[in-house]
Amino acid sequence: MKYGLLLITILVSVAINAQESYSTLTNKALQTVKSEDTTNYKAALTLFDDAFVKYPDSINGTGLYYASIAAASQPHIQTTRTKLLNTSHR
Repeated sequence: MKYGLLLITILVSVAINAQESYSTLTNKALQTVKSEDTTNYKAALTLFDDAFVKYPDSINGTGLYYASIAAASQPHIQTTRTKLLNTSHR
């Protein structure tokens, strides 16, 4: 019983930390995109890419929307995620 409770506690804390990490990455990227300084869109796109690759179950519409804005302004940049998407459709 003690070990089951310990295991559940550990799993819940890992899930909470993962969500905070996804939120932290996407919030940094959102602030960069919302600043409308297009020179920093590459950095924002990298943050979104990291968040999407590390936490695919946490991806939401807001993150995708702002990532698309950053990606559209930097068409020559191909991130890990876009490379995966491009190769999976062939």
